[in-house]
Amino acid sequence: MDGARRYVCALAASLLSCASVPDSVTSWVEAPPSIRVGEAFIIRAHVNNASEKPVVLRELDIGQSYLDGVIIDRTTPMFTELYQVWGMTTYGFERQVAPGEHFVVEFTAQALKPGVFQGDFDLCVNSSVNCSFQTITTQILPDE
Repeated sequence: MDGARRYVCALAASLLSCASVPDSVTSWVEAPPSIRVGEAFIIRAHVNNASEKPVVLRELDIGQSYLDGVIIDRTTPMFTELYQVWGMTTYGFERQVAPGEHFVVEFTAQALKPGVFQGDFDLCVNSSVNCSFQTITTQILPDE
C-alpha cells in the first residue's frame, strides 16, 4: 500500500473511532430472528431523541453480507438517496428528529434464499460518521 493510501486509511479509521451518536440519542434495529424463503418481513430502525435539540437521521447502512439473503422492496418513509460503497448499501433520509421524538424507519424486505444472514447495520445521526454500529441477523429457512 502506498503512503497516500495508508494515510487516507489511517485518517478514516481515526475519524470512525471517534465518531458516535450523541449520548442523548438512542438507536436500535429490529428484525425477525427467522423467516421462510419467499416471505415478506419488516426491519425496523428506531431513533429516539431524548435531547433538547433536534437531530438529523442522515442515513442507514446495511451490510452486503445481510443483503445477500434478502431484498429490500421499499422503505417507509421513502429514502431520498441510495448508493453502495465498501460492502454497504446506504439509504439516505435527511430526516429531522425533534426533541423527545421517537422516529421509526421500516424496511419492507423479502427472504431470497436459505441460510443465516448477518451484517452491519449503522444508524447515522447528524453526519455520515456519527453512527451507532450494530449487527443484524436473520435465519432464512427453506420453503416448506
